[in-house]
Amino acid sequence: MKYIEILGLVSIVLLDSGWGIQAYQVFKTKQVRDLSLLFLSVAFFSFIGLQIYTILDVESIPYLVGNSMGITFVGILLYQKIRYSEK
Repeated sequence: MKYIEILGLVSIVLLDSGWGIQAYQVFKTKQVRDLSLLFLSVAFFSFIGLQIYTILDVESIPYLVGNSMGITFVGILLYQKIRYSEK
């Protein structure tokens, strides 16, 4: 693995860790009031689109890992937002 790929991988893991931290916080507190359903939906489908693009064209390990993490964490947040929202 080239140094630039290692830099990309470390950077994307750090970036996506923020989503994971938020997902953990929501799981722990069950508070989703301040999360935007529209924002989470746009982020989720953006990660899906980027993952498809990466698989079909870019074929970069850091992007594959980062998009996978993003899909997972944002998907969890989206699920929690729908599950714990006040009706």
